[in-house]
Amino acid sequence: MFHADLVHRFTPVPAGEIVSELLHHDDHVKVTLFGCSDGEQLSEQIASKSFILQVLAGEARLVLNGDDVVAGPGSWMRMAPGEHRPITAVGEATLLLTLLKD
Repeated sequence: MFHADLVHRFTPVPAGEIVSELLHHDDHVKVTLFGCSDGEQLSEQIASKSFILQVLAGEARLVLNGDDVVAGPGSWMRMAPGEHRPITAVGEATLLLTLLKD
């Protein structure tokens, strides 16, 4: 499987919207690409699973260990179940979310 140029897949993202594309889904992982306009938040539905979030472009604001963090391009983080707080786009952002089926 190969996906070229994920960073620009959804640009520009219409204001007030989140667009997404399921890139891969099997018994172990679910990988989804998100294009988020400024201020949009990823759903809290992923809170029950461990996941990896990668910021491919733009910035995302989130809470890690109780601290507000703004993650930029190239940032990588793994979150355990129950650690998830809102992930909010700061400007237009492209995010890669890998949901782990542990």
